[in-house]
Amino acid sequence: LIFLLPFVLGSFPVDENYPL
Repeated sequence: LIFLLPFVLGSFPVDENYPL
C-alpha cells in the first residue's frame, strides 16, 4: 500500500518518505 498510495492519491509528493 505504501507504493500504491502516492500513485493513487497523486497529491502526496512522498513515496519513499511515507510515514507508513
